[in-house]
Amino acid sequence: MGVCGINGFLYSYSELYFAQNPEIFMCTHFPLDNKWQLLNNTITKEQFISLAFTSQWYYLFGFNSIYPDSNIIKGLENTKIIFTFENNNIKEEPEIFGIILYPHNNYKEINYKNYTFSDGKIELTFDLSNEDINYFGVIIEQYYPLEEQNILTNVVTYEVNH
Repeated sequence: MGVCGINGFLYSYSELYFAQNPEIFMCTHFPLDNKWQLLNNTITKEQFISLAFTSQWYYLFGFNSIYPDSNIIKGLENTKIIFTFENNNIKEEPEIFGIILYPHNNYKEINYKNYTFSDGKIELTFDLSNEDINYFGVIIEQYYPLEEQNILTNVVTYEVNH
């Protein structure tokens, strides 16, 4: 595992998926046999497919819930995205970027209209009403102790429906 940066690929070992909480693991992996979900209440393939697409950094930064949690969001002028997190992983107010993802991995930065950071919660408001916006991602820059540096990475991606 790693990240691509200006100077190339930065290798980053992570034990994220080793002995992971099944509820977290099920957000990114769907087994062929439901018994391997290891959950009391299993989810269907349709429910899994509809989840917001979160990267491993979402969990490494300590986020534990996101709103909206569906992978398709309505493109509105005041689209709210809310992260909750455990304070032990987010030490200071992270830098937040929104990006519009076009086909072929081209992107354009979009600024948030409103941003609040409080104990255990980040609330963002973006204007996603432009019909040219098909996909939208939230990028966070935050200090990551394992690498002893700030990491700039996409934590969640949505399809935008107009």
